[in-house]
Amino acid sequence: MATAVAACKLPHGLQIRLGQKTEAVKMPNPLDNHCAISDEGALVVLNGSQHRNADGFPETVGGYGFTAVDADGFKAWLASNKDHPAVKNGLIFVEKDHNAAKSEARNRAGLKSGAERLDYDNPLGDGSIAPTKSLTQAKSEAAEQQAAAS
Repeated sequence: MATAVAACKLPHGLQIRLGQKTEAVKMPNPLDNHCAISDEGALVVLNGSQHRNADGFPETVGGYGFTAVDADGFKAWLASNKDHPAVKNGLIFVEKDHNAAKSEARNRAGLKSGAERLDYDNPLGDGSIAPTKSLTQAKSEAAEQQAAAS
């Protein structure tokens, strides 16, 4: 069995069965990197961007977590799941070895998954200051505007 390295930028990773089409994202334990053989194919947990090693330190490059996988099985999974949003948008890919995967992850570091952490210094992403109104104030003003409009 030839191995390859799968890279995944989803924060929670992805649990897949090689040889099957993946319909929904499942949230595995990011500390548990395992494979199990069943009648349905090999269960593989792809490490995501929040993966930590046994010492609790991040093991990511460019926001991608890495997992050793069966090369042929994972390439077949990618082919059968080419329309999955994470595959289509480049958030999951495979390379022949860890160095190649890290290099490609650096090249794709600018890709956004839509699940990145909030930047508290720039929460709206446009350089503006976040609204300072409380939810109660905003609801009160909206009610006043609605009443004035009627």
